[in-house]
Amino acid sequence: MENKEIRATLIDLPKNIQLCLNFGFGTLITAKNVMDYRNSIISIHNGVELLMKYYLQRKNRLLILPKVDHLAVIQESVDLRKDIKIEKVDFSKTISYEDCIVRLEFFSALPETSKVHLKKLNYYRNRCVHYEFHFEQKEIRRLLISHTYQFISDLLIEMKLAVNDFINQKYTTSLDEYKKSIDDETKNDLIGKIEVAKKHYLEELNADEREQKKATENYTLHKIDKKLSCPACDNNALLRKKVIYSEDQNEPAIVSKEIILKEFSCHYCGLHIKDYDQLRLQFTDEEKVIAKFHVPADCPDDCPADCPADCPDDCPRDCPDDCPTDCPDDCPRDCPDDCPIDCPDDCPRDCPDDCPIDCPDDCPRD
Repeated sequence: MENKEIRATLIDLPKNIQLCLNFGFGTLITAKNVMDYRNSIISIHNGVELLMKYYLQRKNRLLILPKVDHLAVIQESVDLRKDIKIEKVDFSKTISYEDCIVRLEFFSALPETSKVHLKKLNYYRNRCVHYEFHFEQKEIRRLLISHTYQFISDLLIEMKLAVNDFINQKYTTSLDEYKKSIDDETKNDLIGKIEVAKKHYLEELNADEREQKKATENYTLHKIDKKLSCPACDNNALLRKKVIYSEDQNEPAIVSKEIILKEFSCHYCGLHIKDYDQLRLQFTDEEKVIAKFHVPADCPDDCPADCPADCPDDCPRDCPDDCPTDCPDDCPRDCPDDCPIDCPDDCPRDCPDDCPIDCPDDCPRD
């Protein structure tokens, strides 16, 4: 048999990104069953991870390596005085998806809330690959089109690259139409909720009932919560937020803190919004990112995992061993200067009398 020459074909990083994104979004647009959605999630996730690495690589090729030693720096240098043979750096072993997100935020101008959706994409991908899975198709379309496709487009624009160079135009045309439809649906659902609440307050309640409601208003505010004017009835309403702490995997002593939207409720007209996308439409300016901070070296080992580490130096955080710290995940734990723990009323922190946390009389912690 005649031997045929086999030629190696290089698939560079941009081409690899194109292959993943085009397969993923092409499958998503025509998805008819759960396997189509599974395959689109996995392929789009791969494309997003590669795109983040491409972004970092363009900043500095060493940023995609899990560890960087002096030999890697030497090899990348162009002004060496001696030509010394050293082992080549292995660029086939690169950082994880989670590490990409952590390193990207040092450079990218994209909103911090992108991380929420990137992590959700990672959650679904891991379920598809490593375990049994189920999901709502509508939710997956919203995640992949309204958020992930938007993130990809924004990141490529920030890199001064054309979106259609990475995602075929026949797909982007459909994706843009899908995204507008999804965004319009989110907006219409929000408008519908507001109109129902407005009708209830203005038409179904009489003047006496509205006055009675005013007399019984009793919002419990935590430090990060806020009273805002209700878009339906113009009365006081409560916007609840939650704090997310993220530990830098490469620098465990560095923690970042984000405040994102959780829930909006009006005591007067009953308007209640829990959908994150609807909350962002109405209250996007209420989210914020707090600068990274270092966990103090003398921070006691028995601090809760979500300790914000921004308490005053004399904060007595050394609780006894039997002091329960099983707070719910959404406990804000955003301490004011004179109170190290600002937990909600239903937080299960029933500390013994000798607990050394000396809170002021008006501390909402029992």
